[in-house]
Amino acid sequence: MNAPLTVHCEFPETIDGLVRMIRQRDDEIVRLTENKPCILVWSFGDSPYDHLSTNGGDEDWVAFVPSSYEFPDWVFSSSFGCSGTKEYTVFGGNVFIGAHA
Repeated sequence: MNAPLTVHCEFPETIDGLVRMIRQRDDEIVRLTENKPCILVWSFGDSPYDHLSTNGGDEDWVAFVPSSYEFPDWVFSSSFGCSGTKEYTVFGGNVFIGAHA
């Protein structure tokens, strides 16, 4: 049996603190893309959106696509997620997480 995955994060003591933390992250992503709209791509494990995934550890890539963009075809290609890509709507755009199994 594999050991459970662990995630280290600073968890605020109150719900208000959690809401502030999430808004700061979302505001930062929107700030990065609002003046120069761009698609941001991370390897899984480095993304601020890793927590959205329900795939169980087989994730490879995470992409943030601003609302002003059409979804690029490559987020649904086998090179981004050979086993599939899941899409999540977030503040300012959409997040795509590709997995290999």
